[in-house]
Amino acid sequence: MRHRLVSTFLFASACAAALPMQSTLAADTHDASCKTVCFVDIGWTDITSTTALASVLFEGLGYSPRTTVASVPISLAGLKSKQIDVSLGYWWPMQEKAVQPFLDAKSIDKHEAELSLGRR
Repeated sequence: MRHRLVSTFLFASACAAALPMQSTLAADTHDASCKTVCFVDIGWTDITSTTALASVLFEGLGYSPRTTVASVPISLAGLKSKQIDVSLGYWWPMQEKAVQPFLDAKSIDKHEAELSLGRR
């Protein structure tokens, strides 16, 4: 759980740092079809809050976020078919077997943030 909380904090911090650059990112450089960012919420409280935070930050950047609530298998199918742009709900190793075939087929991408809390 600690890793997930740290990852959520890092995501929020990175998005907050990007807010000052919001001026013309969505409005000027993309056509209208790129203004909507489709998130999926798999119904876990932490994912719901992380997705809500990301949505607020993306709105600040000029995008129009939309969230769909769906199960893990349906969310993966939505990512594969490009009906969903972003899922912030990957819980390793529990979802590894469900996600790995999509990664192997290169039909979805997985991005992770790592943080070391120890001293160097």
